Amino acid sequence: MNELPDPLPNAALCILRPILLPAIVLMVACSAPPKAAETEAGAGLASSREPCLLEAPAGLGSIEAECGTFEVAEDSARPDGPRLALRYAVLPAVSRKVEPDALVVLAGGPGQAATETYPELVSALGDLNHQRDVLLLDQRGTGGSHPLRCSALASADNLEVPPLDELRRLSAECVAGLDVDPANFTTEAGARDLDELRQALGYRSLDLYGISYGTRMALEYARLFPERVRTMVLDGVVPPDWLLGPSAGRDAQRALDAIFARCAADEACAAAFPDPAGDLALILSRLDREAIEVHLEHPRTAQTVDLRVDRQVFASSLRLLSYSPETASLLPLLLHDAADTGDLRRLAALALTVSDQIESGFSTGLTYAVSCSEDVPFFPPDAADMGRGTYLGPRFIEGLQAVCEPWPKADVPASARQPLASDVPTLLLSGEADPVTPPANAAQVGKSLSDSRQVVAPGMGHGVVARGCIPDLVHRFVESASFDGLDLSCVDDIAAPPFFVDFTGPKP
Repeated sequence: MNELPDPLPNAALCILRPILLPAIVLMVACSAPPKAAETEAGAGLASSREPCLLEAPAGLGSIEAECGTFEVAEDSARPDGPRLALRYAVLPAVSRKVEPDALVVLAGGPGQAATETYPELVSALGDLNHQRDVLLLDQRGTGGSHPLRCSALASADNLEVPPLDELRRLSAECVAGLDVDPANFTTEAGARDLDELRQALGYRSLDLYGISYGTRMALEYARLFPERVRTMVLDGVVPPDWLLGPSAGRDAQRALDAIFARCAADEACAAAFPDPAGDLALILSRLDREAIEVHLEHPRTAQTVDLRVDRQVFASSLRLLSYSPETASLLPLLLHDAADTGDLRRLAALALTVSDQIESGFSTGLTYAVSCSEDVPFFPPDAADMGRGTYLGPRFIEGLQAVCEPWPKADVPASARQPLASDVPTLLLSGEADPVTPPANAAQVGKSLSDSRQVVAPGMGHGVVARGCIPDLVHRFVESASFDGLDLSCVDDIAAPPFFVDFTGPKP
């Protein structure tokens, strides 16, 4: 019997998480290019590092590194004010010949930590560690860097979405419980922290790999410190002038339609499920009339969960399952089963598994510290209406706006919301069926990046660096900092996994 496919690793799972839907030893051989001079503070950082084990949430991977802490001012305008201790890790290059640049992994979310993200990506990015260090800094507000935990807004055991008034109350409770000013926890602040660490450790330049929200961080760092960026690889691209939220319904619907179209073009899937869109419409019409009470065993805790599934819970679950082609391969089957029997337990159990992976280690407060300053204040008046006519509907936007009402807002410079004009060699990665950051986002960013190329992985979802030939493309691109001789067409051979036609697996 085939097992259910593994959900996509955390690294690629988040832009705005489930409440609204559902990292040295400086090894430089004499023959190596010289690093920039390490500062006195950097030497102190190196001497204070200790061996550590970096672990991904939910047991999805681990790797040995050297970890330390790095202090920065909470508010850059008050350098003598309160300080933040930020966790960082370095994986020293394996080779005796060490390049002067370091690979930096910028995590998604916002709310995920780089030291927890990299263990999931080492199979795709690890070859770059042969001749260059890997540098990981938990963004302020995440992981080991003064994480902004908001248990009131986090829900690890279910997918339910509170009413709007309750969201406002829970958000205010979260803000009141923080011991820092969340307005100091912005993308710009995170980028400046990274460059302080770069200077202290003496790296001449950085190779930036960003995934999801991490692409926004990469673009912001390149805006602030252009001379310090050697290459960029942006995976699931968030343009600086693109708001996280208003297009969520439209993007989710486009991705689901692409999944349904792929089913229709697949003989076995089309025969088993001739009308997945009709199955979805039937389920939504039932949920519009009344919510369904679901009783199931939690896939992780094995405890009984009582879940009230209304349209929003169902839609959020569906969106989560669209992130990965492995879970997407189950959607026509799950929808047909639910439409035919009225039983939502199988779909809810898989959605709980994915949501649980996201929730583990996630800093909800950082999510809203960023979004409530950098996105929501700039929503158009009709932002919620943009979700009408999609399965996700307007509630996602309404919920995000409600959460942000009591949240302190940072001043965001207008330049941070302008397209980045740069000649930094940049590889743009997209999944054809990404429900969050569609390929059009990368194409938009590429217009102002004079030395960029985009690849779109057929049938893939959110985060594609580990797919097919892409790890080799990324390795060769970063090593050479050039597209010369790089054949990107191998991406066309990537194929999505076959659809499950029943609960034993795909058709043999």
